[in-house]
Amino acid sequence: MTTQTPRLGERLVPLLIFVYVVAAIRLGLDFWSRENAFWFGTYFTIPIALAYIGLGRRWGEIRWTTMAGTMLLVGLCGLVVANTISYTTAQFMEWTDGRFSPVTPTVDELGNPVLDEAGDPVLEGVKGPPPQETTTDKLLHGLGAGAGTGGAGTVWCLIWGTLLIWLPVRCCPKK
Repeated sequence: MTTQTPRLGERLVPLLIFVYVVAAIRLGLDFWSRENAFWFGTYFTIPIALAYIGLGRRWGEIRWTTMAGTMLLVGLCGLVVANTISYTTAQFMEWTDGRFSPVTPTVDELGNPVLDEAGDPVLEGVKGPPPQETTTDKLLHGLGAGAGTGGAGTVWCLIWGTLLIWLPVRCCPKK
């Protein structure tokens, strides 16, 4: 007996709600302590949601392209939006720690840049752009960081969706 694949809205809406709830909790943790919030976020929790869907066969005999389209929409409508809100908030709050640490050259005790073997400066920090001066620049940098991290999150969802939703159905069909 095969299970009917749920319609797009039935697949997408619960995942978007999950992503937005996790992102809201993460943003709240960022307000509380950006350094201590690293362990929690959508990248760490989305595999749990996808395992729940896939291992329980909740989407039935889903085609890979259908699953991939759902993951793409989760990335675009969920992760890009949530990350854009987070990184734009960080711009306006002028956060420069935790996941919002700007990438800067490492300096020694005398203030000279530390260079690697190739003569390039050694960079430290995470990935966030430094706080910008103008409102437009803050919005653009928040959007850019949100789109970049959301794009990476889309690939992350696609990989985990393939492993936890599509592959179990293909490799181990229910009898």
